[in-house]
Amino acid sequence: MARPAFRRPVDYDEQDHGARVPVSFTDEQVRGPFKSFRHVHEFQSTAAGSIMTDHVEFTAPFGLVGRVVERFVLRQYLERLIAARGLYLARVVPPKVS
Repeated sequence: MARPAFRRPVDYDEQDHGARVPVSFTDEQVRGPFKSFRHVHEFQSTAAGSIMTDHVEFTAPFGLVGRVVERFVLRQYLERLIAARGLYLARVVPPKVS
């Protein structure tokens, strides 16, 4: 699957596993740009609808250089990306009607 990163397509394969619908599901990279990448999506029902919480764990490749890039570039980039997707979902998913 190709997804844009830093405005460039990145080719990777992911495996969906750990599904506990409607509580959570997990995506884990099996081939791609990261040494490891795991994204857990958790859902909690509320009176007003649902709260989605994302937990992302990743390790950059390339040893020490990768850890520096991870700390000063990738972490902030992924935080912004996940936040932007959350705002998008809040706009497109209709609110719960009682």
